[in-house]
Amino acid sequence: MRYRLLFLAPLLFAAACTKLEVRPYSASDPKSGAGYAYMLDYTQYEVELKRSLLKCDAGEMPKIKAEATIGTTLVPDGEHVYVIDPNALISAFKTSDISVEYKDGRMTAFNASTVDKSGEVVKSIAVTAGKLAGLAAGFPIPVAAGANETQYCSAEAVDNLKLIETNKPLIEAATSQIDDARGQLTTLTAQFSAKPTEKLRKAIKAKTDAIEKAQKALDALTKASTKAQDWLTDKQTFRWPEQSTRFHEGPIKPIRPATIAKWFDGAQVRAGLLEAAPVALKNGKELRNDGPNGNIKLLGMEPAAFYAGFPMLTNGADISGCPAAGGPLCEQYEAMTARRIKPKYDSAFALPVSLHLVAIGSYGGETKDRPKGIATDGLRYRVPAAGAIYVCEGDEPCHLNGSDAEPIARVTSAIAQLGHVFNLPFSSPAFASGGVYANFDDQGRLTKAGLRRDNAAALDMAGAGGAIADQMLAYAKAKQEEPIADLNFATRLAKAQKDLADAEKALEKSPTEQLTDELALLDAQKKVADARKALGPNRVEDLTNAIQIAKLEVDLAEQQKRLEDDPNADQEEIREQYAAQTAVLNARKAQLEAEAAVLAAERALAAAQAAP
Repeated sequence: MRYRLLFLAPLLFAAACTKLEVRPYSASDPKSGAGYAYMLDYTQYEVELKRSLLKCDAGEMPKIKAEATIGTTLVPDGEHVYVIDPNALISAFKTSDISVEYKDGRMTAFNASTVDKSGEVVKSIAVTAGKLAGLAAGFPIPVAAGANETQYCSAEAVDNLKLIETNKPLIEAATSQIDDARGQLTTLTAQFSAKPTEKLRKAIKAKTDAIEKAQKALDALTKASTKAQDWLTDKQTFRWPEQSTRFHEGPIKPIRPATIAKWFDGAQVRAGLLEAAPVALKNGKELRNDGPNGNIKLLGMEPAAFYAGFPMLTNGADISGCPAAGGPLCEQYEAMTARRIKPKYDSAFALPVSLHLVAIGSYGGETKDRPKGIATDGLRYRVPAAGAIYVCEGDEPCHLNGSDAEPIARVTSAIAQLGHVFNLPFSSPAFASGGVYANFDDQGRLTKAGLRRDNAAALDMAGAGGAIADQMLAYAKAKQEEPIADLNFATRLAKAQKDLADAEKALEKSPTEQLTDELALLDAQKKVADARKALGPNRVEDLTNAIQIAKLEVDLAEQQKRLEDDPNADQEEIREQYAAQTAVLNARKAQLEAEAAVLAAERALAAAQAAP
């Protein structure tokens, strides 16, 4: 367990009660700017948000899967900065030992040495199953079927989805054929090893060539599918929260505009949104700006701001020729309609998310208090609370108890800022020596603490004076013994110099010794060459292939486990996505196994040719 040890050295011979003073930093308090500053930590998450376009059938709304990978770290909390006052532990009749260690601007030790944890990941990265995001949730966007069926996706998106769908059975069939061919090659190789013939040699050569050709075709299919899947995926990585006092945020992080532009048909989307959220018209061609249902109210603007932004769009203006007519009127009408449908566009196709931190159990909760208390409260530390981060779709309240909304991701961990800040005071009374210590784990939780105080009430001034006199006599005696000490030091120095000279002489080798070393090196090189020859030219490649195949088998097992744990596994689009990924892994495995079979065949041929 990593921990931070805070230890105050004994405070000796105090003329009055001494207290450890730690002040919350404030720009308005000059005293808080002098001393050893340190910050508490708070929990921050690194989130990789991934949205994948899964389906674009005409006559239906597109389907997108949203998922998140979440890592947990601790970072310095600028809201909680404290300053240790070293002068509070110093006086004329007191000895104090104060040391503070820093790394990258952060306090890592106070009168002790500890392990720095800056940037340390305190929880394993969690990968969530994700969910199918609902496009156009909350309001109806028309989707026509039949002869004039609506297609909101771009032609390139449709083509990439079709390519993946087309390649899937081809990849599966090619993988199966290569597996069969590899088995046949193994059989031929065994027969050739038992009884070499020219016919078997030609059969092995033909089968090897066929496997290599099939593998190249499979590699091309796999590469094309992988490229298409990357095109259909939008990834964003960010850290949250930026401040320890932020517990909820969103909607944020929509799909990037460039991704939306390439995935969807902009003109078709705009037409659908305008049909779902039309502008106000009279007779289907004249603008109706005034009134409770006029364009000014629909856009949430004041009349002055509306006409300042769209001076050509007067009440009753005829826009029936737009957008074909062009000109300033149509340009401003286009801008006004874009503003009208933007909220619907953002929620329907941009798919933003909201983030929430929620405490679990009876301890902890949201606190936004600034550091408080007085200097003599001592060292401050924070005890985290059990909690969870929720990633919700849009502004859905998926973090609330009783909500039917399904989160995109939910990860539990210890969350520092949901816990409370405690203080560890210390004081040393007059004529006493004392110490205090505390151990904290990597989450800032107190694991061990203790207080020691040795009373000296019977000590009087005569005794104190005698102790001081004893120290002065010891000092005088030490001064008298300085010449002897200097002589002892010179003797030790001379001996050390002699030992160094002997060691350097031992490093100088005679010609005979150098020749012996060179012969030993040549003998070692010969043994290495003999070992390589014994292994054969392809043995190293065999071992490398075996390791890579074993890793791929682990990846396939993990992929199957993710499918079993995915709550959306019963949906066809999700199963197809997993199947495509599994097919890519199987294709790579088949390639490695084919290479291993080719190497085995080459060895068998070499052995047969070398046989008498």
